[in-house]
Amino acid sequence: MMDSATETPPITLLQRWKLNRNRNLPEYYLKKFDDLMGSVGRRQYYVQSGRAIINQPTLIEFADEVYAKLEGNPVPKTAGKAIRFIS
Repeated sequence: MMDSATETPPITLLQRWKLNRNRNLPEYYLKKFDDLMGSVGRRQYYVQSGRAIINQPTLIEFADEVYAKLEGNPVPKTAGKAIRFIS
């Protein structure tokens, strides 16, 4: 089971982006993703689920940049795709 510390931040960052909080400054989001992906487990979570939850091209670009910097490799091509809800 994922704890809320791992699950909530991608959703919170997405909400802040959509509401244009912090004037959508790249530095703010790069720092937040750096904090969020500070451990190997959190980077694994990003690849498996977090990337799909974010599902916003610019934020994914920021997060992928941070992932590559911390991991030393680009995000795997098998990384989570967008989550689609059934209506």
